[in-house]
Amino acid sequence: MGDDEDPVDSWFKEIMKIFMQLERDMRKMLEDEGIREIENEEGPFVYGYYYGLGPDGKPEIRYFGSREEIKEVDEGNYDIMDYGDRIVLVAEVKEEEVLVEVQAEKIRVEGGNERREIRLPCRVDPETASINYKNNVLTIEVRKGEGRGTKKVKLRRSYV
Repeated sequence: MGDDEDPVDSWFKEIMKIFMQLERDMRKMLEDEGIREIENEEGPFVYGYYYGLGPDGKPEIRYFGSREEIKEVDEGNYDIMDYGDRIVLVAEVKEEEVLVEVQAEKIRVEGGNERREIRLPCRVDPETASINYKNNVLTIEVRKGEGRGTKKVKLRRSYV
């Protein structure tokens, strides 16, 4: 480091070197796994969704992304949250009626043309499942445990 070089500039340059090396290492790891970056003019790919309450107080799922054609894909729009002694699954379902089967290691959702089987991150007790289906949002809360059997519930979508 020269005498007239700003220490902040020097620190910033060092950090940039570390980030550039990290990026090279990550690209190498992805290539080793058979995953390669697709170069195009559109820029980086970003996609996701937000689940929360809308201004009217009703649950809503909003999508965002950097590519319009991806926003139409709704397969697999669900989230599993772990609250220690229980898990909660929240999923978007667009059918009038659904059949939900809660098993110790997975949850099946069927309705119309839609069929999903979601593997759970841990074993649960199906008998403790609380299932709610409102405004195209299916919510399943179930306690963790070594439960057996299957809890089946047929639900009709309600609004509010």
